[in-house]
Amino acid sequence: SINVESAMPAATLQGLLDRGHQVELINDSYQDFGAGQFIWCLGDPAIEGYLFRIVTLLPYLLGGVVMWFLMLKSGVHTTVTGVMLAFAIPFSIKVDDQESPSHKLERFLHKPVAFMILPIFALANTAVSVSTDWLHELGSANSVGIIAGLIVGKPLGIVFFSFVAVWGGMCRLPFDLTWSHVVGAGFLGGLGFTMSIFITNLAFSGNLETINASRMAILLGSLAAGVVGFIWLALLSKSEATAAA
Repeated sequence: SINVESAMPAATLQGLLDRGHQVELINDSYQDFGAGQFIWCLGDPAIEGYLFRIVTLLPYLLGGVVMWFLMLKSGVHTTVTGVMLAFAIPFSIKVDDQESPSHKLERFLHKPVAFMILPIFALANTAVSVSTDWLHELGSANSVGIIAGLIVGKPLGIVFFSFVAVWGGMCRLPFDLTWSHVVGAGFLGGLGFTMSIFITNLAFSGNLETINASRMAILLGSLAAGVVGFIWLALLSKSEATAAA
């Protein structure tokens, strides 16, 4: 038998109950695990960490694969596995601990996720159909308005309402930021194309040609806004570094 109170937190014990396992606690907070429950625990990364105090990364990844397979076969969406696995992987109480398992995994996955997985995911979900006259469609009033809204409208809106909030006394800029930084952040605001595409599908429902042209304009406008914002902030950072020197 295993002392549940000392082996795992109350939240984890409640998680066992929520997953449908019939857990019977005795008055002295002891629980008897059968062979089936023990095998289940070995495949659960959260239980691995709490019961066995495992701090290496490999057992959690292997347990995550087992969890993913079982979730897939059970009909539950497999993204739940990723959320549970992220909570199960231990991290250090030290700030920016380079040896923390969660820090190692985050550092390893950062570039593949940022530069490969997320762009592929975004492009796959936009479902853009590139026609032969897509360049001509960019000259339409609808496409020009979308691109102008992302490159010009977003920065103007963000800077204007930020200024109004500061001027009205509702907030203030952080001491290490200037309005030039806010302008750069405003340009980066044009990168949010997923909601733009969602609104496009609602606004032009049934008009596939206009929807495809709008999607292309959104992608190009978002790309242009991101590039302009990046260059703006890079030049600003360079000038600040020169001035400080």
